Amino acid sequence: MLSKLVGKFGGLPTTLFVLLDNGDRVLIPLSIPGTHEEKCAYFGLLGFSILDLGRQVQEAILVAESWYVGKPEIDAHLEVAPSQHPNRKEAISLVGRNSTGLQSVYAIQPFSRDAQNKPVFEPLELDQFDGSAPTEYYSTGLLDYLFFHAGSGKLH
Repeated sequence: MLSKLVGKFGGLPTTLFVLLDNGDRVLIPLSIPGTHEEKCAYFGLLGFSILDLGRQVQEAILVAESWYVGKPEIDAHLEVAPSQHPNRKEAISLVGRNSTGLQSVYAIQPFSRDAQNKPVFEPLELDQFDGSAPTEYYSTGLLDYLFFHAGSGKLH
């Protein structure tokens, strides 16, 4: 479905899909700020806004168009940001997690563009985490700030 949107519209709006504790599913179009600190605050405010409505996020999926650099290319140019990397590719990225942080998914759908600027999709890359990996492999991502619950003092 997302691949078709990119093909039809030439791009993909950054969108957050959430499942609330009452079973409601909500789609939230996002306008992501520029710096990492602003992004963290933005997602934290989204989470607190949902709490203010008397709801809690049970699961969240963030879908965005982004830049992608494969592992061999990253190893060759570690100091270069993906958006500036000479071998970067466009990609649809999907990052999801649940409220406990024990289940997460990361998928990347790289693509290039043909002569008519239509996307040409490459194989999907998928990574799932079910809570069985050691905690040293866990890193904090933007979605984690949705689950920063008032009063807990820590990311969930």
